[in-house]
Amino acid sequence: PTTFEWHFDVDETVYVLDGEVDIDYRGNQFTLHPGDSATFHGGTTAVWTVDDYLQKPYTLHNPGPMGRWWRSTFPS
Repeated sequence: PTTFEWHFDVDETVYVLDGEVDIDYRGNQFTLHPGDSATFHGGTTAVWTVDDYLQKPYTLHNPGPMGRWWRSTFPS
């Protein structure tokens, strides 16, 4: 297995096509399988563990100043 820490500079949404990945993100641990998707917020970090293989497209997006204000005012 390969384990690495990934810092997200902007928001990123991933969609798993093949393989799986264990993720530790903001105190939550979960596994993504084919067909699963997840969104990670810019300015956060996740630890990814890939046992064998992972194929995933991703989309980067910037929430803009209003989105960043909303998150800082109403954190989830």
